[in-house]
Amino acid sequence: MSQIQSEEIPCPFCHVGKILCDHIPSVWSHKAKRTKTLPGSGTVSKSAEVWEVKTDCPNCGKTINEIKKAMKEGIPPDKEKMKKRYEEIRKLMEELKRK
Repeated sequence: MSQIQSEEIPCPFCHVGKILCDHIPSVWSHKAKRTKTLPGSGTVSKSAEVWEVKTDCPNCGKTINEIKKAMKEGIPPDKEKMKKRYEEIRKLMEELKRK
């Protein structure tokens, strides 16, 4: 059986604030079959790693549910930054074609 570990990790939004989480690491387990026809056969499985968020972010003020969602699904990129970067790349490509 795995042990629950309490850890402080950086906030996925601001990367400055520390949030308290309980961490249950993944564990390998082996299940042996008890048959005479196939002795020694069995299955091996790995349990999922679990992170349980316990506190809000003191720096940016994000709630526990918002942090859980960000850790599970990821944070969507900022569309304004993406548009700006696409324009920079397009201008660079045009300059390279002229040369």
